[in-house]
Amino acid sequence: PNPPDPSPPPLTTTTPFVYDCNEGLTDWQTSWDQSKKDWCCNNKGVGCPTQTVTTTRTATTTTTSGFGTYDCDVGFDDWENEWGPVQKAWCCEHTGKGCRDKDPASCSELQCPADHVKKADADKLFCATATCTDVDTATCCDRAETLPVTASCSTLTCPDSYFAKEGNAHLFCEGDPCDVATDTLTCCDKALKCDLNCYGEAASAVDLPAHTDGSKMTAEKCRESCISTDDCEAVVYGKDSGQCFGKKDVFTSKCQPGGAYFTEILRARPWGKCVLMGDPHIIPFDRPYGPQVSDYIPGEVWLIKSAELLVQGRFDVTERFPKEASTVGIAVGGKLVGEHTLTVEYVGSDKGQGAQDFAIYWDGEQIFGKTEAGKGKWSFKSIDNDMEASFGPMDPDEWHRDARHTIGGTEGDLPSFLFKFKEEGLTIYCLLGPDNLNAVIHAKKAPGSQDGWCGNFNCDQDDDSVEALKGRGLDSLDPKQSIFLTDGSGRPAPSPLAEAPEDPLDSCDKEVQADAEAKCQGLPDAERKGCIFDACAAGDASAAADDAAIGGLAQEVEDEEIEKK
Repeated sequence: PNPPDPSPPPLTTTTPFVYDCNEGLTDWQTSWDQSKKDWCCNNKGVGCPTQTVTTTRTATTTTTSGFGTYDCDVGFDDWENEWGPVQKAWCCEHTGKGCRDKDPASCSELQCPADHVKKADADKLFCATATCTDVDTATCCDRAETLPVTASCSTLTCPDSYFAKEGNAHLFCEGDPCDVATDTLTCCDKALKCDLNCYGEAASAVDLPAHTDGSKMTAEKCRESCISTDDCEAVVYGKDSGQCFGKKDVFTSKCQPGGAYFTEILRARPWGKCVLMGDPHIIPFDRPYGPQVSDYIPGEVWLIKSAELLVQGRFDVTERFPKEASTVGIAVGGKLVGEHTLTVEYVGSDKGQGAQDFAIYWDGEQIFGKTEAGKGKWSFKSIDNDMEASFGPMDPDEWHRDARHTIGGTEGDLPSFLFKFKEEGLTIYCLLGPDNLNAVIHAKKAPGSQDGWCGNFNCDQDDDSVEALKGRGLDSLDPKQSIFLTDGSGRPAPSPLAEAPEDPLDSCDKEVQADAEAKCQGLPDAERKGCIFDACAAGDASAAADDAAIGGLAQEVEDEEIEKK
């Protein structure tokens, strides 16, 4: 039989005195008395003798502090301050308490219950673990009774043409009860009425009660039928026919022009695409079929500016387009991407060499450069697994019909970047040119409102013109707000041109323009001007030939899809 377990060594009682553990540290073994050794070891982690303790029960040898074991329940409520480093290590090893494998999350990440409000200094307070949970309410939140009495937005019925904001149970009205007149904008988002027909792959079908055959009803009844159905987020309604179809998971970039129908998104955030191509022409979220907006002045601009998602573009002159700017970089930040930052930018010389002259920075650290480009293929996954990046040959047509614009011919895989943010579903595709890039941003409408050169995603095409954007102060970006400053390249923002660029169509060589007009004539009106523009900006009608070929293929595909449906 095994001998009885040895009795544990007695608990050490620490002295209430405070010692200077730097004094005499070079010969602490002889110059310190035992009391100072114990105190400095326990509180400062220095002066710790060790001894080998062999236990016959486990037949193993362990090394512990020379002054015994610890009661890890004593002082555990404030262990970070109460315990010294030796006790933290001992308790973590033997009881699992006092471990710091991961830093605790900030209280700013916790959503307080409806009857609580976030403490004023929540960003300086921390939850018990790396993930905030309900047990952290007392640490992070105060009861709402200590503040003026207000009601949760969850008690407000949003008026017609509005729907409840995501997470509105954690938003509060001005008073109690909520008042539609004063609290609608706080608690509700406006429904989106889009001149689009979102059928087929553009949205998933939802059966509406007693209305599965698309029979005639009023637009108001159509909305009510959707709102009363849990899964329904939107309706497609026939303006003349009165047909009503329930929808969810709407992708506006896949919808067809409205014609005899319109789509109304009553709740949830739709998906869309913003495309940057050429020098650069931008297809905003609200203009999937044009007209495009163009900005050919070097500098940095907001593409998406919202409370929770930030995307910026960097434009500069290139060898092919020396008089007008092209897209040379894109940057991402904000709450919806975990407060991380991503920058992608051209960092090469005047004569670009493609992928090897591009750099990628994640939270200020370079993760892609010449070495990675030389491998032909590359991938990266962030520590929190929320962002995945890859480089290699990809087909631009999989991301948008115009993704090849002025860079990629008409077919085949080309060097590209792809970035996926899992939490929000945000995806950014970049086709790499010799010294510029085309980009396709696939994103949900940001919570609340958004703005930028990608448009305000409100299904109104008219308020996304160049004039309207500049009128809202979006023609430039405050350098202090530049996400590009977070990277490690030290590359400054592009400098303005000595002279404001002329519209290439006004100064175009007559022969180039005539050749371009002939090559571009088969394109839809919304794309024809951009096609001619590119030829004039490049001073070469071959740019128009590329655009016309791409546009023609895209139109053929769209026509085939419409015929199928």
